[in-house]
Amino acid sequence: MLLKPFNTLFKHVLKHQVHDPILLKKVTPNFTIGCKRLLFANNYYPALQTDNTTVIASGLERVEGNTVIASDGTRQEVDVIIWGTGFNVSHPPIAERVVNQNGQRLSDLWKDSSPEAYLGTMIENVPNGFLMLGPNVLVYDSFVSLAEAQVEYIVDSLKQMNAKNISKFTIKSDVIAKHNRQVQTQIQKTVFNSGGCKSYYLDENGRNFAAWPWSLKKLRQRLSTFDFNDYDVQYHQQTSQSIVDAPKEIV
Repeated sequence: MLLKPFNTLFKHVLKHQVHDPILLKKVTPNFTIGCKRLLFANNYYPALQTDNTTVIASGLERVEGNTVIASDGTRQEVDVIIWGTGFNVSHPPIAERVVNQNGQRLSDLWKDSSPEAYLGTMIENVPNGFLMLGPNVLVYDSFVSLAEAQVEYIVDSLKQMNAKNISKFTIKSDVIAKHNRQVQTQIQKTVFNSGGCKSYYLDENGRNFAAWPWSLKKLRQRLSTFDFNDYDVQYHQQTSQSIVDAPKEIV
């Protein structure tokens, strides 16, 4: 794995920054760097080493009054509890409000399986429907960059739609199926799946529904031009009248 040398390097950096061997053991990851999202901050480890900070390296089990109890039995009195529980990525709330052309709610379709999309932007059986920052489009980069690439793709589709007199388009079933097979095959080789950690990229079945297995450059290339060959297309009906000169009456 390409990231293993970096893993060794950053562990050396960590030893240089954290001097207490007990704390060092608590904060040293047991997985490959990049398996979870990286934290870019210069004050994180210094903050952990201040006198008024205690690191408990176990999950929270319960709360009794103003005491938190960790899964290893550690008890700690606190004044404030901040719930950093994140958000629901595997089952996005928007799915509750989207019904496809077969009358199926996306939340029902995705209830027992991971969300799927084409280039994180188009959903099967949802005509003219676009999704921003959808399944398997996340890479180590700014969400703004990802959104900009998707917006270019969407705008290009609308321009072509207008120019070609198209009323409705839907991603082809074989196209989206092939795309997701390729994504899931390639993503097995990435640190997200092989790095040895459990992250929000993986659902309860261990399937990676979130990450893009290639580079941002490749994603931008794929989203640079909207190709209607990937879609089932329906055109507006055109009505035209042919004007035929009636024969002149011969007197």
